[in-house]
Amino acid sequence: MRLGLRPSEALGLSWGSVDLDAGTLRVVEKLVTPVKGAGDPYLEAPKSKAGVRMLALSPALVVILRKHLAEQEAEQAKAEDAWRDNGLVFCDAYGRALRGDSLNHTFHRLTEAAGLPTIRLYDLRRLAAALVLAATSGDLAEAKAQLGHSSITLAADTYGYRLTEQAAKTAKKVGDLLSGVTDAPLEYPLEPARTTR
Repeated sequence: MRLGLRPSEALGLSWGSVDLDAGTLRVVEKLVTPVKGAGDPYLEAPKSKAGVRMLALSPALVVILRKHLAEQEAEQAKAEDAWRDNGLVFCDAYGRALRGDSLNHTFHRLTEAAGLPTIRLYDLRRLAAALVLAATSGDLAEAKAQLGHSSITLAADTYGYRLTEQAAKTAKKVGDLLSGVTDAPLEYPLEPARTTR
């Protein structure tokens, strides 16, 4: 969520595309999940050149990924010969690719169990876009680069929020929540951009 990856991009992310020492990751593939019963998930390139991109990892995210890697290595040792080494960052306990539909179902169960409103997993990408815009004072070019959109127009049409001073405060609060620090409840600060024709 912090990077605004599409769920398919996160599921297609390989450890070979992650440099924890440099604090970067490169989006070069996505995992396509066929309709259940129509075959196994498979990797393919993003649909546009803009989808291939290098992203910076925050120090906190590097720590999370190092922990995840250690846990995955422990799962690999436990699975022994049953492990399928696909090199994926996110996989099941046997190294197999995760299905996007299963991930959506799991996410829905977790949000429901936590008493959170029902949202789609993809909505986390929209939240990331709002945070990028708030952190950059509405810089659509940065949002385009971060999110891998093919054009600034697409970024503007998709994430063209009109940011207010309250939005910046809320973005900080969201960041604090993600870091485990907060002192006030969140409000809804974003208004859809108004377009004229």
